[in-house]
Amino acid sequence: MKPRAVVFGAGNIGRGFMGQLLFEAGYHTTFVDVQEELLSALDSAGEYIVQIVGDGARDIHVKHFDTCSSKDADRV
Repeated sequence: MKPRAVVFGAGNIGRGFMGQLLFEAGYHTTFVDVQEELLSALDSAGEYIVQIVGDGARDIHVKHFDTCSSKDADRV
């Protein structure tokens, strides 16, 4: 079983930095956010791509995550 992490905020920093680092470190991540449309899109896609630019440019397909609405206090 993968270790778990929780990231509050599924915006550019949450997904593009923290989500990528946690994925590459082998964590299953839960993104908590208020934007229902964003959470739904992430859930539907099942993965997202982070593009690393510059020397060593590459695409990272981030997987092994789920989402939670910050409005759902019991689940958070």
